[in-house]
Amino acid sequence: MRFLDLVWNNLAKRALPSLLTAAGIALAVAFGVSTIDMARGFRKKFIEGYASQGTHMIVSKVSRDSPLPKVFDVSVGSEIAKMEAVEAVSGMFWDLMSIDGAPSRVVFGSEKDTFRWQFLKLVEGKIEADRADVAYLGILTAAALNKSTGDAISIESRTFRVAGIYEKSSPIDNNAVILPLEAMQEVLGQPGKINFLNIRLRPDTTPEVFEDLRMRIQKRFRGLRACRADELFNESVGAQAAMAMSLGVSALSLAIGTLGVMNSVLMSVAERKREIGLLMAVGWRRGRIVALILSEAVVLSSLGGLAGAVFGLAAVEGLARFGPLRGKIQGDFSLDLILGALAIAAAFGLIGGLLPSLRAAGLQPADTMRDGG
Repeated sequence: MRFLDLVWNNLAKRALPSLLTAAGIALAVAFGVSTIDMARGFRKKFIEGYASQGTHMIVSKVSRDSPLPKVFDVSVGSEIAKMEAVEAVSGMFWDLMSIDGAPSRVVFGSEKDTFRWQFLKLVEGKIEADRADVAYLGILTAAALNKSTGDAISIESRTFRVAGIYEKSSPIDNNAVILPLEAMQEVLGQPGKINFLNIRLRPDTTPEVFEDLRMRIQKRFRGLRACRADELFNESVGAQAAMAMSLGVSALSLAIGTLGVMNSVLMSVAERKREIGLLMAVGWRRGRIVALILSEAVVLSSLGGLAGAVFGLAAVEGLARFGPLRGKIQGDFSLDLILGALAIAAAFGLIGGLLPSLRAAGLQPADTMRDGG
C-alpha cells in the first residue's frame, strides 16, 4: 500500500475523532484569520481615507503611551506651508468626545478654508464655512443618533446644529463628527492648538524630496513626527494593541488545537500498535514510521486550517454586509492570508504530531504483535 494511501486510510478509520480535531483547528484558524483580516481592512481604509483627501504627509506629536496625539501650536502649519514641495496644509484637532450623552465618538476639528473641506462630500445638507456653531455627521453617526440636517446635537455640553451628513470610504470617518477647528478648540479649552497637520505635496514630489522635507520638519520642530499614513497607523498604540491582542488569542487557540491534534494522534497510535508492528516487520524503518504519523498530523491540521481560513474570511465578508455592522467592518482579502494560515496550521500539526510519532517509532515489533494478539 502506498504511503499516502496509508495516511488517508488511517484518518478515515477514525473519522469522528479526526473530524472533531480538524474542527478545533478550524475554529482557532478562523478566529485568527478573521481578526487579522479585519485589522488589515481597517489599515487599508485608514490609509485610503487620507489619500482620498489629498493628504500626502502627516505631522503629529504621537505618544507611545497614549492613543491620542499631543497638542502643538497651529502656527507650525504656517511655517511648513512655506517649505519647498508643500502645496497646502490643513490643521486638525481630534479627540474622543461624548455626543448627546452617548458613548464617546471621534470628533475632528478641521481648519476652515483648507483643502480637506474640498474633499468632504455631503449626502445631505451643505457646508457653511462661515459658521462655528455647526457640525457635520458621518452617515453611521447620523444613523446611530437618529439625526438629520437641522437637528441639534450636544457635544460636551455645547449645542451644535447639524449642517450636513457626509459619507467617506473609511468606517472611522463615517462614525465620526466634524466641527470647525475654532469650535473644537473652544470646546476642549485649547485655543490656537492642534494635534494633527495634514500636508498636501506638489504633484512632482519625488521620494527623495519627500524624505528631505520630512527631515527638515523634524529638525525644525523637535518632538514632531512627519510620516505617511501607513507609517502613522503602524506606530499607533491602539493599532498595535489590537493586532497584538488578536495574534495572542489566535496563538492561544492554536496551542489548544495542537493539544487536540496530539491527543488524537496518540490515540491513533495506541489503537494501531499491531499495524505499526507489521510495518516494521516487513522492513519499514523507524524514520518512515515517524514520517507516517507526522504526515497524518500535518494533513489533519492543514485541512482544519484551510476550512478555518475560508470560514474566517467568509465570516468577515458576511459581517461587513450585515445591517447593524455595515460600514463598520471591512476586510482586506489576499491569498497570502490563506497561505499563511495553512503554513501555521501545518506547523502546529507538526508540533502536535511529534510526540506521538516518536512514541510510535519506539515500539518494538514483537511487543506490538503480542499486545495486538
